[in-house]
Amino acid sequence: MPSQSQINKAVETIQIGGVIAYATEAVYGLGCDPDNTHAIQKILDLKGRNAKQGFILIASQVSQVEKYLGELSPQEKHLLEKQWPQPTTLILTANESVSDLITGGRKTVAVRITAHQDTKELCEALKHPLISTSANRSGKAAITHAWQIQEQFSDGIDYLYPSTLGDANKPSTIIDAKSGKVLR
Repeated sequence: MPSQSQINKAVETIQIGGVIAYATEAVYGLGCDPDNTHAIQKILDLKGRNAKQGFILIASQVSQVEKYLGELSPQEKHLLEKQWPQPTTLILTANESVSDLITGGRKTVAVRITAHQDTKELCEALKHPLISTSANRSGKAAITHAWQIQEQFSDGIDYLYPSTLGDANKPSTIIDAKSGKVLR
């Protein structure tokens, strides 16, 4: 469990536009402030990721992602209440003002309310969600050990948030909340 000074260091890094690596339910992720386009672009560059893929927003509670959401259908609301907090990512209607860097140019946004205690505490301290994407270069396997982050991103990560992976054995399930279709 990270100390208060480690949580503070992660928050400060994110607030000044930095990129952190952190543990999630199953793999390490890269994160930044979802309202900082420079930081989002840095993650795209680090990963070699296509901007049309979009990103997941990870939060500690629904209220942290509300500003990113548009008018939700009854099906979306039902799945939101049913699925969280679990390692489940929902594709929901996006607010029109959400950056294309987050949505990948779609009218939807991927969001997850985390049950991972260390990440939940970080989002609580930030008072907002994080961009969340697996900490690996595009096309490479997801990272499950902190030393691999140093190996792949030696000078590109601004802070490695010291936490441990959750007990999930694979990345989050992704569900299109409008249709109920499982995408991953």
